Amino acid sequence: MADVLIFDRSEFEVLETFDFEEEVQKPEETRFFTLDAQLTDFFEKTLPKGKVTKHEIKELKQLKDRFKTAYEGLIVATDSDYIINTVRKAVKVPWINPVYSGFDYKQYSYDKEWRPIFEQRRSVNYYPRLIGALPRPYISTETGRFLSSSVTLVDKEGNKPVVGLGNYLMTKTIIKDDGTYDTITVEVPNTADEIKTLGFYLGERPELPNPLMDHPFLKSNKPIFVQTDVSLLDSFPSVTAIMEHAIPVTTDPYGAAGLLRLYDVRMSQIPWSAWKERFPPIERQDVPMPVLELKFKRDSPDTPSEILTKVYSNAWYPGFDSRLWLTDQVDGGYFVSRLLLSEASSAGSLAVSAFSEVPTSSFPESKP
Repeated sequence: MADVLIFDRSEFEVLETFDFEEEVQKPEETRFFTLDAQLTDFFEKTLPKGKVTKHEIKELKQLKDRFKTAYEGLIVATDSDYIINTVRKAVKVPWINPVYSGFDYKQYSYDKEWRPIFEQRRSVNYYPRLIGALPRPYISTETGRFLSSSVTLVDKEGNKPVVGLGNYLMTKTIIKDDGTYDTITVEVPNTADEIKTLGFYLGERPELPNPLMDHPFLKSNKPIFVQTDVSLLDSFPSVTAIMEHAIPVTTDPYGAAGLLRLYDVRMSQIPWSAWKERFPPIERQDVPMPVLELKFKRDSPDTPSEILTKVYSNAWYPGFDSRLWLTDQVDGGYFVSRLLLSEASSAGSLAVSAFSEVPTSSFPESKP
């Protein structure tokens, strides 16, 4: 057994103390990556081995950009955590229409504004001038909010609809330094119709189970005009408010799918707390269900008579058709006919019938 060395601290003297920093790297499985680091790591690990073509590099870059766009649109990074972005980006409901303010119709001269463009087709900026010459038939006479997209507008009573067009959308090609290009959609400024909105007209909808008097969209289900200068996305109630005041309590969430679609709410957007409140689970029932006996139809067994099984040497067993078993015998079942004749003779003779009662035999008439 080896000796044990025991050191006494009094025998040693500290000559100098110093501090040093050492960067400890975690394993790759538990290491934290930022979005850019993850995308770079994905790009490097998915590169094919060997010679890589420019086309393969381009496809991987496009795939990496798609991942980045999807991530940034769904995940919001904070200083301490990552949260899922559940904020609405658009509202599309059929029972809300913008209400237009007072306007007059503007005359459009085809000879003065449209025809001169085609006389100078070789001039520069031909296409932008062509877009700028498109008809804009409205002139607003009251204040309001300008259009941001193409919509159908109504008056304060929900009648006399007119169509208002937003800024014209055109495609633009961006050529990069490596020769590739991207096609994007841009708005052409000052091309929307000059018609303004005063607010929104709310159509009739199903009865509200819990009206919210502080919000004009949830205080009643009757048609009403709401005057506001805020966009529909900012004035529309939140998902939590819709679940609390517009969706009834039910144990069938899919039965309320029609109401959810009416308020442009997807089931994935509903918070868990609101889900449990509006869609409570069904109470558990411990009542045993009665046991039902399934009675299957059973055919009578096809078994030959006991006389036949004793006479023939080839044994019969269940599942074997009796006629097939009979034809496989040595006599092919001839014994059955002899057996029937012997049984018939044991019944005795029949009485002779009177000749007068016997019908006259004749052949059926035939025609050549």
